[in-house]
Amino acid sequence: MLVYQSAVTLDEGRIDRALHSMCKYYAGEVCNDVVRKCLQVFGGYGYCKDYPIERIYRDAKITEIFDGTAEIHKVIISKEMGVR
Repeated sequence: MLVYQSAVTLDEGRIDRALHSMCKYYAGEVCNDVVRKCLQVFGGYGYCKDYPIERIYRDAKITEIFDGTAEIHKVIISKEMGVR
């Protein structure tokens, strides 16, 4: 729902920085959690280039830093909430 709400605001021509930051931050966190758990299934083989999970793990990690780091998104969200 967070992604859909973010897309609706963009379609309407509105920019809600806090909402978009929440969306990016949450999606990146969920992506990394899922991939990390999947990597656990493969054990040490998950780090070998012979298995696609190795590439997926590298790709998932970039979501934490691409288009603003997770820390920047946290700052934007906290400012919107009025937290110092």
